[in-house]
Amino acid sequence: MNKKSFSLLEIIFAISLIGILLTVAIPKFQNSMKKTYLADIQTHILLIREGIVRESNKFILANSSTNLETLDEDSTYLFSKVLQTPIIASSDHTIGSWEKTTANEYKVHISDDTSVIFSYDPSTYSFECDWNDINCRKLSQ
Repeated sequence: MNKKSFSLLEIIFAISLIGILLTVAIPKFQNSMKKTYLADIQTHILLIREGIVRESNKFILANSSTNLETLDEDSTYLFSKVLQTPIIASSDHTIGSWEKTTANEYKVHISDDTSVIFSYDPSTYSFECDWNDINCRKLSQ
């Protein structure tokens, strides 16, 4: 018998197999994407802190009485005084987006409904979040 097409049973089996594979693959992909966003946020935090140290050292070496009062000029291009490429502020609350809440306070979104607030203290050159928040500890590892 010369068979030139698939039977209905073969098509149903193939579609079922694809469905099972997608059921397993999609959650793993979403989890890996969330980890990627968190790693990106951690990198931003490290770069900001390194930039603060670099700029504070410039003031110390110049024996200047002034210090780094703010990390940026406006609320659109964040951290422009300490990063070579500033982070563009976003108010859409997507994962990984930053926004400026006050003169020295910044919010980073780590999920659609969760964010962590970081504060900059010009007297100590520190860029920290509330360590009582478990999300802060995850980002600052």
